[in-house]
Amino acid sequence: MSAPIGENRVENEIMDIINSEFSEDVKSLSKVREVREKLRHTKELLESQISLKSSEVPSKIRTAVKDAEEARNRIASLSAEQEQVRDAILEHNRQVEPIIFRVSQLTTQVEELEKYAKYLQWIVKIEELSSEIQTALIIENVDQSIAQFAEMGRLVQYLQSSSCQNLVKFSQNTLLFWYKIFRDRLSGEFDEVLKALGWPFIAAIVKLKDKETEVQNASGKFKTLCRQLLLLRLPEGLHPENQGLQQHPVLRSLPGWRPIPLPIQLLLKPLRKRFRFHFYGNKQTNSLDKPEWYLTQVLGWLRDHNEFLRVNVQPVIKKEGLDSMDSRAEFARGLVLLVLEKMVVDIPELMFDEQQFSHFIDEVLSFDKELRNSFGYPNSEPGCLHVLCHDEPFQKWIAIEKKFAMEKVDAVLTSPTAWEAQYSADVDDMKTPESAEAFLTLVLTITDRYKPLPYPTCKLRFLDLELELLDDFRIRLLQIKREQENTGNPLDKCYCAILNAVNYIIEVLKEWSELLFFLQLQYFRLESQSTEAIEGDVPMSPAALGDDVDTSRAEDMGELSTSNFQMPDTFDESKLEDLTGSVFDRLIEYFEITKNEMLKIILKYVSDDVKARSRPYRKDRWLSLPSLKEFTSPTLSPSACEMFLVLKEHLHSVEKLLSKPLFNLFWKKLAEELDQYLYDKPAAEYVVVDSESNIQVQNIEVVGTAQDNTTQYVILNQPDGNTIAVATSDPTSILDSLSSMASMSTTPTMTTVTASGQVPGLTSDDVTIVTHSEELPDDVLEGLVGTSGGEVTQVVQGLETHPVNIDDAVVGLVDS
Repeated sequence: MSAPIGENRVENEIMDIINSEFSEDVKSLSKVREVREKLRHTKELLESQISLKSSEVPSKIRTAVKDAEEARNRIASLSAEQEQVRDAILEHNRQVEPIIFRVSQLTTQVEELEKYAKYLQWIVKIEELSSEIQTALIIENVDQSIAQFAEMGRLVQYLQSSSCQNLVKFSQNTLLFWYKIFRDRLSGEFDEVLKALGWPFIAAIVKLKDKETEVQNASGKFKTLCRQLLLLRLPEGLHPENQGLQQHPVLRSLPGWRPIPLPIQLLLKPLRKRFRFHFYGNKQTNSLDKPEWYLTQVLGWLRDHNEFLRVNVQPVIKKEGLDSMDSRAEFARGLVLLVLEKMVVDIPELMFDEQQFSHFIDEVLSFDKELRNSFGYPNSEPGCLHVLCHDEPFQKWIAIEKKFAMEKVDAVLTSPTAWEAQYSADVDDMKTPESAEAFLTLVLTITDRYKPLPYPTCKLRFLDLELELLDDFRIRLLQIKREQENTGNPLDKCYCAILNAVNYIIEVLKEWSELLFFLQLQYFRLESQSTEAIEGDVPMSPAALGDDVDTSRAEDMGELSTSNFQMPDTFDESKLEDLTGSVFDRLIEYFEITKNEMLKIILKYVSDDVKARSRPYRKDRWLSLPSLKEFTSPTLSPSACEMFLVLKEHLHSVEKLLSKPLFNLFWKKLAEELDQYLYDKPAAEYVVVDSESNIQVQNIEVVGTAQDNTTQYVILNQPDGNTIAVATSDPTSILDSLSSMASMSTTPTMTTVTASGQVPGLTSDDVTIVTHSEELPDDVLEGLVGTSGGEVTQVVQGLETHPVNIDDAVVGLVDS
């Protein structure tokens, strides 16, 4: 049985110590005494340490036990003290509990009394302000009374969030009470001053010059009243007219509507009376088919009073620190409100007559454009287009726009001059036909009409209409194209004009795709699609659900779809950096397909005719022609004259019919195809074979011999037109055999022979015949000669053939 592992380890350590002290040398045994003494000393040291440890351990244990006993006694003492304190606290709570209950009741009563006191303080404060306002009014100190009114307004604004509804209502009613008193008092004085100034102005420049003295005398009073009226501002949502205006169908639809400043309201008061007198009721000026009458009147009022507002009102506003307020913009906003109210009344009746409604839209668009461009009406302010973007009138507008556009397209395509170019080739190298120009002008007009709309959803609806019109026009062009193709002549004037139209539309759509407006629409379209995907394909607006809209209530016209988000005034172009594609990509792709198909048909028609005339030229044996060195200057082969004459006539016709970009594309494609047909394909028809056997030949035409760097060839033609090139080390022997079979006395270097029999060195397995209609695959060539097609072409080029460069020929014909 083996020794325990521990004993073995000890034995091994002992042996290691002995081996480390004594080497293999016998002389090292002399250190035995020294080693013995060393180990004995180590043993004694270890024994002394063990003895010391055994005496120290009991003392440390006793100390630890003593400390533990002291800690236990301390814990017991603290626990007893804790119990005493706890009992004392419980006893104290029992004693003071009745007192706490009575104190809490008193505290609650005190808090309630404090609330009542504060409540009364607010009432007293409001009453004091009311008394101060009344006192100031009695002593005719209007400025001080208005200052107190402003202070009361700040208190009411502070109380808006209070839960004391009665206090809030009391404060609001008090403020409105004084507001009406101030308004009525100042309005009367303001009206008298306006009369002295001759307000409202008709032909403003003449009036101001005629009454210059009166204006100067009344201007000071006017500015004082204007300043006082500006200070009569109520907290938001507390305007006395709000209760009525919130129910107004137009104002309910306007985004960000706010009350018009009081002095501007008073300035508008006589104009509002005149507007309602002339454009409501049974007056002759109230005509549905003449919306331009009241729209022009409003613009006239703006023009006549603009200068007065700038000189007399705006400085007062600026002096009061209201820098964000523009008197002319506020005045225009009040007049626009008159127009909106009139529009809401007229639109339900106008929608029954498409002509009148279309005319109405034209006039409103023109009015809005002039209002914002000529009079500086801010884009952020609501206008007439907000009413037109409501579901019912907007759907009607879209339907009418589509109907009239389709009628216009029909008229354009059926016009006798539909396919005539509007301008000469010197002016318009696109040779745009009248129909394409008129159609794109129509689309551009539609774009200009809907571009100022305030809602992206409405713009996207119009964009869909434009895309639909473009695709419909493309389909119509395809129908006319097929009719022209049935005539069999693609070089017909109408057919080429259609191709020019398609190309012109492609170029225009590419330009439009880079415009910022259409890039914004692409961005909003992608945003709306992602929103619909997140919301589960929820339509962007109720208008997208179809035409089933209740039109029975005209008062609902003011409600716009809440999903119509407003186009920002300034668009962050950085959002377009990651934008891919455009709104016209799909249509451009479709038009490109049509363009390529039509161009391919014309190309095939011309190339087939030229190829048919190229047969004599293709039958020329270029090896039999004299070398270029024998000519003073290269000349055109006589057999190619007819081919190039026909080519020239076609190029001339196509150049006259197609636009310059299309013609350049056409002749390059034609040159490439003819070059491949005339010169690349014949090169592939020569087959190089290497043979040392015999071949049976019948009616062989000997074209000649040729030689490259390493090999000699005999070029043979068969009657069926197939050509073979025979590689041989001794072409003379083959020619001699052919000559003997033809019973000829001389070697037939360039002679047609009728040969029958065995040709030495050739067998039928070593010659591959390739017809003109076939392409020889590279793997076949590799199997025959172990080379690629490219090397075969080099062999053929080494036969001193000199083909005409078709690109140079076409360029020369075009230049001529």
